[in-house]
Amino acid sequence: MGKKKFKTSEEMFPLVKAYLEGEKSRADFCFENGIKQHVLNYWLSQYRKNQSQSSVESKFAKITVVEPSLATAQEITIQCANGVIIKIPM
Repeated sequence: MGKKKFKTSEEMFPLVKAYLEGEKSRADFCFENGIKQHVLNYWLSQYRKNQSQSSVESKFAKITVVEPSLATAQEITIQCANGVIIKIPM
């Protein structure tokens, strides 16, 4: 099988996903898909980096800040979605 050149994440990420979901060795997968192992290694790292960035962004919750008068504020209160209340004295 001739060697193919993959240049974009749109081309390579489906291939990387197929490798991760399959049971073939890296060498066999690369041979059958006509790519070198170092190319698969590079795109594996890019894929994992992309996945970790996506999951980090989704773990943050949006908050709304209400600004009380600083002259009368004695503490800052944060109430979390799970019911935990954090009070910070001023």
